[in-house]
Amino acid sequence: MGFFDFLKGPDKGLKIKDIDGVTTLVGYRPSADVRGTLIIPDTVESIAENAMSQTQYITKIVVPDSVRSVGEHAFAFSQALEEIELPGSIENLSDAVGLLTACPKLKKVTLPVGMKEIPCGFLGNCYELEEIVIPYGVECIAIGAFDSCEKLRYVRLPDTLKEIECMAFDGCTSLEGIKLPKGLECIELGAFADCHALVRPDIPEGCEVDEEAFEVLDDE
Repeated sequence: MGFFDFLKGPDKGLKIKDIDGVTTLVGYRPSADVRGTLIIPDTVESIAENAMSQTQYITKIVVPDSVRSVGEHAFAFSQALEEIELPGSIENLSDAVGLLTACPKLKKVTLPVGMKEIPCGFLGNCYELEEIVIPYGVECIAIGAFDSCEKLRYVRLPDTLKEIECMAFDGCTSLEGIKLPKGLECIELGAFADCHALVRPDIPEGCEVDEEAFEVLDDE
């Protein structure tokens, strides 16, 4: 199967290709980047890296249950994107570095149940994001996952979480409080750096905390 574009129906303007027997969304034509909701067709099994990045007008993306894998930066730098739903069929997002980074209007993200890690830069620089529920099963929040999410006020961490890596919530200046799960084992350098509104949470017994994990620098 080769590329097929400009078809009638929900996949109009999308570039979809058979790669080693897997139906993969690899990109889009300008005709797909229109204001409103994009529903990715349920024939798609994989979304390639950068496939839907840098859109200008799409406000919501619905990913179907047929999708099993998503590449890095697949939806990054999307200027109008406000909402995205990621289904439970995507069990491993560990390689989806920067998946939604720098989506300045993104407000609502539904994460798939079953994922084990929030990858590096996953939602960094999403300035309008106000809350996030991290699903049960996640064990690690990687480097810079929520870096500079300036309006992020509420984060719910699962009991399965074991590690919060460097700069994971760096610059989340509106974050006021967070409850750390009892099984947390490590909070790395700058994990909550420059979270100016944050009241330092109770640290679980046995959790190793870097001395600069909660460092707040002067604005001067």
